[in-house]
Amino acid sequence: MHYTSLSSLKAYASITQNTDDAVLADEIEWAENVFRHNTGCTFYAQTVQDEFARQPFVDRYGFLWLTSQGAAPVTGVSAISIRDLTRSDRVWRTLSWDPDDLILPAQIADNVTPDAWTVRVYPNNTTLLPCAAGQIQARWTYTAGFTVTPPALEAIINRLAFWHYKMREVPYGRLTTEDMGIVAVPEGVPPDMVESMNHWRRMV
Repeated sequence: MHYTSLSSLKAYASITQNTDDAVLADEIEWAENVFRHNTGCTFYAQTVQDEFARQPFVDRYGFLWLTSQGAAPVTGVSAISIRDLTRSDRVWRTLSWDPDDLILPAQIADNVTPDAWTVRVYPNNTTLLPCAAGQIQARWTYTAGFTVTPPALEAIINRLAFWHYKMREVPYGRLTTEDMGIVAVPEGVPPDMVESMNHWRRMV
């Protein structure tokens, strides 16, 4: 799934000709790869199966905290199994829970929140003692992502793709002479674009 479309990019860039459509499609792929590399995250609607949670732990109230490896926002959880390393568990234990005891991140249709990668669950078939990260393993199956790409995310991809499209024949990291004088061409993605991607990075 893509965060933007060829028609959206062409509208953003005010491009009406079709001669470079294949190039623009490649630029969308490039932009989304850069975004994924910089954020380490994906935001399209998906189901993730049997993923090892990132640094799970159990708080003093018995809630198990699970953080996804990258997919966000988490919208539902269908299966969780754990191994308590403090007890030298060799067998995975499957957890169950009441609907009210699964705390999902805030669901905002057009933005990502700092807790978008994390859920809390209070099992009803076992009592979990407090465990720090590294003392417990957890793997889970969950759903995550936006069904409709947030406009802010679509704009980032469009801007990255169009920037790379305009720069495709420019000598990176060198001086170039333009109508307005000598210009230093940046060696990579401009800092303001990187800053716009930072908002979409996992906070924990």
